[in-house]
Amino acid sequence: MDMFTSALEADKDGRLTDWIIDYLHQSGDNNKLAGDLLRQGKYHTGFINYPIDKLEKLLGPKKSFDYYEDPSSYEHRVLSMVESIANGWKPAPLIASRIWSDHFELHDGAHRAEALRRSGVASYPTVFYFEDEASLNDFVVSFSAMKSSELFL
Repeated sequence: MDMFTSALEADKDGRLTDWIIDYLHQSGDNNKLAGDLLRQGKYHTGFINYPIDKLEKLLGPKKSFDYYEDPSSYEHRVLSMVESIANGWKPAPLIASRIWSDHFELHDGAHRAEALRRSGVASYPTVFYFEDEASLNDFVVSFSAMKSSELFL
């Protein structure tokens, strides 16, 4: 079973948190985020098909990114994913939060997001994490209103 399908199954079975933490420890290779989410990310959405360009990437090939990656390494990873997408691969969902800033940051999936964007995908299933239940509820209400706005056209 591919990562995307296993994530959907985990969500359906009420095991999404466990799936995300396991994914981050293994395939996602993002142990720090896994630990941070266990400590501070107790509230999250399920999968939301969200515009990729509305998420702030933290990792990239420019020195201005929080997490800099050598441009040739970054490009190699992205191009490999673009080719895989063209061959039918469906990447794991993106993981974003507003826990550590006042806007949505893409904490896991920068390479996947760029490969999807280059492949012509504008929106992709994303799981959003929040520090508290009130922030989650506010997002759910505002997201419902946004779905019919120009953000999603």
